[in-house]
Amino acid sequence: MLQGKWWALPEVSSQTSPVVIAGWPGVMVTLTGHSHGVDEARVVRVAAAVLPSRDIIALRLETFGTTEPFDADVIAGVGESISIDRLLPPAPVVGDVELGGGVHVNLPDHFLTLPRDDDWRTGLALHSDAASPCVGIELVPSVFLETEDADSFATILSCRDPHRVIGPIEKLNGHTWVCRTISASEKTIVADYLVSQRDGQALLAEFHADASNAKYLDGLWSGMAASVRFPAQSDIAARLEKGAEAVAHLHAVPPVILASSDDRFLYWDKRAGNNRLPVDFWLHPGDGAILGQFRMDAATLGGNVTETKSSWWLANDLSSYEYEMVEKAQTGEVGSQKTVLADGKIKTAAGGHGSAPVAEPPQFVPGSILPHMLARLRGEKLMLRTESCVIAGNAAARGLMTLLIDPCADHPHLVTTPDEQPTKMAAVRLSINGTGEISRWYFDLDGNLHLIELSEDVQLQREDGSSEVVK
Repeated sequence: MLQGKWWALPEVSSQTSPVVIAGWPGVMVTLTGHSHGVDEARVVRVAAAVLPSRDIIALRLETFGTTEPFDADVIAGVGESISIDRLLPPAPVVGDVELGGGVHVNLPDHFLTLPRDDDWRTGLALHSDAASPCVGIELVPSVFLETEDADSFATILSCRDPHRVIGPIEKLNGHTWVCRTISASEKTIVADYLVSQRDGQALLAEFHADASNAKYLDGLWSGMAASVRFPAQSDIAARLEKGAEAVAHLHAVPPVILASSDDRFLYWDKRAGNNRLPVDFWLHPGDGAILGQFRMDAATLGGNVTETKSSWWLANDLSSYEYEMVEKAQTGEVGSQKTVLADGKIKTAAGGHGSAPVAEPPQFVPGSILPHMLARLRGEKLMLRTESCVIAGNAAARGLMTLLIDPCADHPHLVTTPDEQPTKMAAVRLSINGTGEISRWYFDLDGNLHLIELSEDVQLQREDGSSEVVK
């Protein structure tokens, strides 16, 4: 919508501000530039909001000459005048609110909450009612252990957005971290604050705003941080203990890979139509080790095709491991990660940033055999550590990801094969720490992974099988 040959790109300036359309929070972007051969400036304002139905309402106003505040008032007025039958606007929420896991925080004025009855998210999304310089906030109950550091924080941010350039990370005090990332055009800022306590309970707060409001975000967070209250007790220690027990059992009875396999899954974003992208997994037993590869192509919104490819080598006794991931685009390498486990130490390098070796935690499971591990679980609530995960396959992690695993009884599925009756699949819930998103993994009776369902109507499904929702 915003692309066009008339832009003289070096002369384009942009500004972002909140707006309300049909009662729902949205964003207005103002672009100012020059058409080729035309001296007079061209100003384009585009405002858009996403409704709970995932429909999008977009407004566009195009003018020539100087930027007039009246133009913004016009498009904002049109947005506020739109009404949709049977669509109720979000209610303003101020004061104390309880997030997942019993975390409490006071919300600031001038923000609206998006629907909270979402089976696929653990956090709370807030959007400005157009009176706050901050466009939006996301609050995510998280885990941050005392042994974790700046690389651990960077890993959380990479899992949230693999293509985000991680800005400088600063430790504000003994229990608070911040990372501020200003866009390459220096027009927008994303600021992430993470506050934690000794038992590992943490809250991640991510703010989005125009870069000119960076200092305002610090003040906004400061007021919220003072109100954060965590439950007196948590299940983090119990989850860590259960995770260590599960990994110990995995080491005692490692997965036996007797034959090569070449599996293909299809990545399907239902919102984007019926197009399915292939995701290939290759597995081969070698001499005392297991070799494997993962490959996925994806087209970005700009039409740039990226390829994510990872390869790994794992000793049969799980004592040694090497993992390497490279994401490439038509313009060159986008991201990379290399992780090596040897002699009980794990060393990771991501995007040229190397980390100091750390002791292998008792909850560590190589991401390459994570599905084998999950297929063995039977109703446990636990926590695992890993270097990679297929649902964040292009996240170049500087440290270890933390995975929160729970039993899954909702959203049941059947698996059907040509020679068998439909059978209900075993399932687990998995959330990558700090992302605020839940995935559901489904396995047949033999422990084969058939389906991964993600938020926003996205799924990975085995190509040679079929599944259907149990009514």
